[in-house]
Amino acid sequence: MKKQVFLIVILLLLGASIFGSPDNLDNYKKINSKLSYLADYSNQEIYDLSQLSSNFTSNQKQTLYAKNKVKILLPFLLNTFVGLGTGSYVQGDTEGGTITLVGMITSFSLFSMGYGVSLLCEENVGLNCFILTSLTAALGFKIYGIIRTFTYAFNYNKKLSKALNYVAVTPKLADENNLNFNFSFTIPLS
Repeated sequence: MKKQVFLIVILLLLGASIFGSPDNLDNYKKINSKLSYLADYSNQEIYDLSQLSSNFTSNQKQTLYAKNKVKILLPFLLNTFVGLGTGSYVQGDTEGGTITLVGMITSFSLFSMGYGVSLLCEENVGLNCFILTSLTAALGFKIYGIIRTFTYAFNYNKKLSKALNYVAVTPKLADENNLNFNFSFTIPLS
């Protein structure tokens, strides 16, 4: 019984230390709900979010960043093996997913049409170029979908970091014997 009471007291103290004042809790909830639409925000809206999060502790910022950052692994695997922009859609990137989907469907439609016509014609030199071009376009859209996964995540996470005034520390191996740390942060000047 004493352990349970002690655990509840510790959890309450931790909650109070993470969220601080009720104003901070309100700002935390407000920012957390707005971060799901971050990809569409202008620089002014990101600046407004950074002003709301300016009183947050580093733990609060880290929690918000970890909860809302865009992951790369699953979308990368989906775009690589399934294709058709599914990874981009899972990531929340409707623009990249739609471009990849429409491009792949168009490429495969052109391939099917060229292949079907080549079966009917005896001289199919021009049609072979048509088929090759459609396959090249399909490969291009496949590569675009894979690269778009990384660029979208990088840009989104950069906006998220900027909106939270969050300092990210990443360890980096410069060579075999040295471990360097990179610091990245944004200082608002206005």
